[in-house]
Amino acid sequence: MKIVIQNILIFSSRKTGFETPMVDMVIQNIENHSLSIDRDITAFAKKMERRLLDDSVLFIIFIADDRELDFLLSIEDRITNHALILILPDQHQVRLKKAYKLYPRYIATMDQHIKDTLMVIRKIMSPSKTIVKETA
Repeated sequence: MKIVIQNILIFSSRKTGFETPMVDMVIQNIENHSLSIDRDITAFAKKMERRLLDDSVLFIIFIADDRELDFLLSIEDRITNHALILILPDQHQVRLKKAYKLYPRYIATMDQHIKDTLMVIRKIMSPSKTIVKETA
């Protein structure tokens, strides 16, 4: 059975302006899906917990600082089995190593081109076309 993503939950804190160009591009390019944006990491985590049994949710998390990443790591056992895209502020090696512990589908940084991230989001959102051939 193929799971189709129908809902997107986005977290982006206000303090760094992460919600500006990249979040706007994500919002403009994702159509026909339920979209929710949270600015508070604790409120976002509560929403995540309510949706953990729902495989049709894509979590897109813009990490502003190590505090937010450490908070996610504290609840990693509850989120590692879900479609998760992390967007980090930079390519700091320690931060990347921590981010990989969450087993995201994709990790981007704010200095990457938005098109790469959008392509991954579209790929996750679209149902795959699996071809099954019978053998004699």
